[in-house]
Amino acid sequence: MHKTLAAMTAFGLAATTTNAQNSATINTTGMELRCQLFGPCFPNQSRNSSQHPSPAGPAQFVSGAQGYSYSIDGTVTTSGVIGSIIPSGSTIPQMLDILSPGASKLARGWVRNPDGTIPTNVYVQRFDGTFAGLAVGLTLNVTLNSSGTAYFDITNITIPLGSLAGTLRINSGTTNVSRWTPTDQQATEWHFNGGFTPVNGTRGKIAYLDDSAFGTILGGVGNEENPNPAAPNGVTDAQSSFGTTDSFGIPGIGGVSDTVYKTSPARNLADANPDLRRGVGLLVYPSTKPVFPGDIIGQWTMVWDLYIPTTAWNTEFPVALLEDSDNNDSGADLMIRRDPVRGTTIGYNVTTDAYINAPQITSNTWFRLAVVNDHPRSGIATFYVNGVSIGSTAGDWVYNFCNPNDPKFGDGTVIPAATWSGWGSMPNPWQKSAGGAPINSTFSMFADLESGRSESVYLANYLFVDRAMTASEVSALGGPNAAGILYLNTGPSCPWQSVNCRSDYDASGGIDGDDVIVFFSDWDGASPCADLDESGGVDGDDVIQFFALWDASNC
Repeated sequence: MHKTLAAMTAFGLAATTTNAQNSATINTTGMELRCQLFGPCFPNQSRNSSQHPSPAGPAQFVSGAQGYSYSIDGTVTTSGVIGSIIPSGSTIPQMLDILSPGASKLARGWVRNPDGTIPTNVYVQRFDGTFAGLAVGLTLNVTLNSSGTAYFDITNITIPLGSLAGTLRINSGTTNVSRWTPTDQQATEWHFNGGFTPVNGTRGKIAYLDDSAFGTILGGVGNEENPNPAAPNGVTDAQSSFGTTDSFGIPGIGGVSDTVYKTSPARNLADANPDLRRGVGLLVYPSTKPVFPGDIIGQWTMVWDLYIPTTAWNTEFPVALLEDSDNNDSGADLMIRRDPVRGTTIGYNVTTDAYINAPQITSNTWFRLAVVNDHPRSGIATFYVNGVSIGSTAGDWVYNFCNPNDPKFGDGTVIPAATWSGWGSMPNPWQKSAGGAPINSTFSMFADLESGRSESVYLANYLFVDRAMTASEVSALGGPNAAGILYLNTGPSCPWQSVNCRSDYDASGGIDGDDVIVFFSDWDGASPCADLDESGGVDGDDVIQFFALWDASNC
């Protein structure tokens, strides 16, 4: 996801907090970007709700709150060469899509501000595009100063000197900031007990990027928007596996045997053609709507319990943890790198020379890596190893458009119920509406279209939370735990848990007919032990799960 971060703008005018309101609207009409041929662009632009309220009248202020919503609306008039890039009459969301495809989702959003104080950044985002070989970009900022004045700024305008002439003027526009009562956190955790079913009935989903249910995979580098019938399905599944630490011959976490997932490399081992790695990796759907209202999530926490074997450690990029686009359409954004000079490094949304040193991440040992991303307020993501902060790099956001109770494409086109069910009730990363809109609701792990940079590593637990957890909260999570992260399995209260094998249901040491008898006895009695898919209830899905594992003699 080609997005970079700009420096934060300074706060401006003072006002009295006694005038604070729940909402402030800024009149942005007349803000203008003008570039001279063989000359500079006019400087940064700024408007605020004190001097430029909408409607015209008394100054408007917003008091401190634990959350804010924002919206940026309006149309632009363009001329000259700029007009050939951004057509006159475009809305601001349309302009953002031209600069960075899919960025129209960023014209409105919701931000948590847990300490309830101001000043604060409500929104900061860099938009970059390349047109006729020329890099063009700008940064939009929405901020509140210490007195509650709302600001809308256009900053860090980058247009090659002398390359473009013309103007871009907001001819009708407003920016609104309103207090918002944050929704409860939405968290999903996976323990990888033989599959991708989340624990405790949580909402998120994981699937293989190249699951055959999604159909034809989109093309590779330079052909990202077109279907590629030559790309095979099922590669990720074939190149990865579920098992136990014992079956894989690796140490248990804290000496405790655990069920784990061995990831696939981020490329097709049977064919080095780079066009065939687009679908390799895992697809993650946080599914936080309708509780969290935003189309993007700029504040999130992800936690992995990882083990990197020597075979992966001896490569430059052992793990690609996150590609934050809605599908694997570019290079991975969050990676662990073995720098030839500096040793182990890690970074998110920055070039490798800006990665931070991470000697705490080592091979052949379990460790817990947490990334706390607070893109709107601070623009950074902070890394923790075993609960201890090791530093920060840039942050970014992930897509969140699709409500699973009312699934639609990004342009509002309804996804038929049968189609949605056929996809496993999660967004299809390759399918678009008739108008060409994707679903914009997923991200990828262990995926990297750029160079296939990620090796086979072991994952015991994974957690996604739709807010930036505090340092003390992450510290409390500590190091890796065979029982989980937030949702701890305190077993072994059931026999099969004592051997970490659901198909060896009676824990006899073998998978046979006795396991079927004992399972159905528990299932008929609605025993919690028979909740093999960890859905929170005992039903037919548990039978399907049991026999899928039992037939394959798989745990």
